[in-house]
Amino acid sequence: PGGQRIILKYAGKDATYVLAEYDPIHPPDAIEKNLPADKQLGAVDLSTVEKVEVVVKDEEKARLERFSRRPSLSEVLNLHDFEAIARQVMGEKAWAYYSSAADDEITIRENHAAYHRIWFRPRVLRNVTEVDFSTTLLGHKSSMPIYITATALGKLGHPDGELNLTCAAAKNDVIQMIPTLTSCSFDELVPAHSQIVIAIIQLYNTIFTAS
Repeated sequence: PGGQRIILKYAGKDATYVLAEYDPIHPPDAIEKNLPADKQLGAVDLSTVEKVEVVVKDEEKARLERFSRRPSLSEVLNLHDFEAIARQVMGEKAWAYYSSAADDEITIRENHAAYHRIWFRPRVLRNVTEVDFSTTLLGHKSSMPIYITATALGKLGHPDGELNLTCAAAKNDVIQMIPTLTSCSFDELVPAHSQIVIAIIQLYNTIFTAS
């Protein structure tokens, strides 16, 4: 994935540090599963490898400083706060990915407008000693009327990637949709799902036609 340009860019060089670019996008077993054995040419003579100098730019230093000073979770009160903080502390590529949407982004704009048309009617003097948010989604029980949807490339946001979400789903008895482009392997996620009722698997169905 990514084409030959990224391969040629690091050809003959020690691209170990490039794992920071590779890991968030690909599951750890991507090479083992997709590279045939006859394409594995053997060990590399490290004395012949050109080292790649890693230069931390001023913009990245500033981002890391902002990250170290980010507010605690208890100070984040709503989704707008999460988004504002994320924009300050996430890497440029990560923020560009998570803040964007498909194609012309009409759907995301319509979704945003639709939620602004929803109003909650306040109820006062009600007994809220015991509140039950549980419901069913697609016929399966869930502790609350939401699910964790399929957002790919979880490691762009955190080193543990989708595994964080899977553990949260298991702990809180909610349903998770595992994305097709997960940055964790399915084998990593399955053990964490052992406590929950169901996980939904996102599947891209591509149809090829011949002319």
